[in-house]
Amino acid sequence: MSVKKVSDLSPKENLRLRDAGRRFINSYRASNYQESYVRSLEETIAYLALYSEEHGWPTVPHITTEHLEEYFAYSRTRQKGYGQRKSEKGQTPSSSYLNRQYRQLHCFWGWMADPQRRLAAENVLDVMRAPRVEENIVPTLSDDQLADLLALVNPKLARTRKDAFRLKRNNALLYLFVDSPGRLREIATMQVDDVILDEEKVRVMGKGRRQRFMPIGPAAQRAMQDYLEARETLAPLTQDLWVSEQGRALRSDWISSLLKRLKKRAKISRLHPHMFRHTYAMDSLRKQMPDEVLKIIGGWKKIPDTYFRTLGFDDAAEFHRKMSPGDRLSQQTRTRRKKGPGGDKGPGPRGRL
Repeated sequence: MSVKKVSDLSPKENLRLRDAGRRFINSYRASNYQESYVRSLEETIAYLALYSEEHGWPTVPHITTEHLEEYFAYSRTRQKGYGQRKSEKGQTPSSSYLNRQYRQLHCFWGWMADPQRRLAAENVLDVMRAPRVEENIVPTLSDDQLADLLALVNPKLARTRKDAFRLKRNNALLYLFVDSPGRLREIATMQVDDVILDEEKVRVMGKGRRQRFMPIGPAAQRAMQDYLEARETLAPLTQDLWVSEQGRALRSDWISSLLKRLKKRAKISRLHPHMFRHTYAMDSLRKQMPDEVLKIIGGWKKIPDTYFRTLGFDDAAEFHRKMSPGDRLSQQTRTRRKKGPGGDKGPGPRGRL
């Protein structure tokens, strides 16, 4: 069988994975997809392109399902971030992360296999099973932990004017996380006009560029008002809600860094921005908030099953505390030791079993 020379191949047959990825990302940016989502797609394709180049994969039209299965098998054991994140050294990607990568690459191949493009003959991921997601109990924060975090950003602790501004800002941010189910990206990209205190609500841009309102209570409103008043003279020309002491706009990296510092100072073993969203949802469900109302406030299309499973475990644990067989038998054992076998007083039988 004759082998085609590179010069004889059509442009599509010459297409490398990295180049196809650039076209895909440009297409999504041109279609005005949310930038955070586009960057996530870009990272996923970059990891795959790097692996394909290191392992000598063929051009896009000749990549098969077996190539992708090989990549995902490797991804289960590779170091997270390909060693780029020193703080996560030794950690492997979670099952939910791998599942998200699969869905994003499935979208990528579907885009390439579109009849109008035909960069790929078919979506090679159609016959591959998505990585299964571990159904873990949802991690939440207790009221004591939340109170400890808020105490660390109390504006009354300020010693200087810079401290006062910083603590008012951090206090407002933390109250917003505590008092709403906002996602990290939603809260980080808020504008000044998104805070509508006279209507006791804030506005965020959610997934899929869907705006929604989230109500906030009096405590969060007071914290936000104090911050806005301090911010007014510092950064009057920018609409970005969160700014530094020098008036520069702050983004999500700053929030993640702040929470890491607070986690250490509050001696909390685990803390990340999404835990506040989990905590709000679990508290709301325990207080019988209707599912439809919670979906409107939190921007969920469907309340995650893991929330209900976690609630079910909490209820089961409460019943277990009331009827624990181990506790009941332990009490009986102590009683028998006092009375002896058969109900008589005295020590029980001696000797080794």
